[in-house]
Amino acid sequence: MGQRRQNSASVPLTWWWVACQGSRMPCWPSSELLTSWRRDGSDHDCCRWRGISCSNLTGHVVKFQLNGAYVDERQETQGLVGEISPQLLNLDCIEHLDLGTNLLQGPSGRIPEFLGSMKSLRYLSLSNIPFTGVVPPQLGNLSRLEHLDLSYLVGTHLTDLSWLSHLGSLEYLDLTSVDLSMASDWAHAINMIPSIRVLYLCDCQIQSADHSLTHLNLTKLEELDLSSNYINHSYASGSGTRQASSS
Repeated sequence: MGQRRQNSASVPLTWWWVACQGSRMPCWPSSELLTSWRRDGSDHDCCRWRGISCSNLTGHVVKFQLNGAYVDERQETQGLVGEISPQLLNLDCIEHLDLGTNLLQGPSGRIPEFLGSMKSLRYLSLSNIPFTGVVPPQLGNLSRLEHLDLSYLVGTHLTDLSWLSHLGSLEYLDLTSVDLSMASDWAHAINMIPSIRVLYLCDCQIQSADHSLTHLNLTKLEELDLSSNYINHSYASGSGTRQASSS
């Protein structure tokens, strides 16, 4: 499975949602691609815009579902272009943030460290964004996180996964195509996430596992994929997802 192909018609994205300040206030989007985001004054309520959900109790914005596949459902992805602004921190009630399959790497090309300060997040997907460099350990500050998708970040790497042990609620982790070749402690780090149910580590350039896999004690694990690595172990043999029994 490879990266989705970006359409040349990708549109610039201004971080308009900062104007919402996390509540039902007049605010306008800048992208002409998303037709539900009205600029003509006919709908000031950003909670009615496509890809945004708000709490029925507080009216605060709690969800951004802006992945490229969602924005444009044709076979070729028409993504958003720009960078992820730290002004997102003004929306301190966000629980679900999906920006996958967009060109949001910005001038630095790195995953923003400030994402680790969005403490209310339960779901984070940055899949298939052309980031480079190290995955920031600050993501370990997201103690409420249940779903983390960093798949197909082919220009990124991890040498230390110890921060994963701070994600005590994590149930889903996808690091497909993130370079783990220098992460000697990866199995130990994974073993420190007892809540994990789904784990994808395929094509991560894992060189060996020694005897670490034998000592995995992930009692809630339901799906494990270690395919397309350099591991000589029954857990990683074959090319498909391995099903693990739950206890």
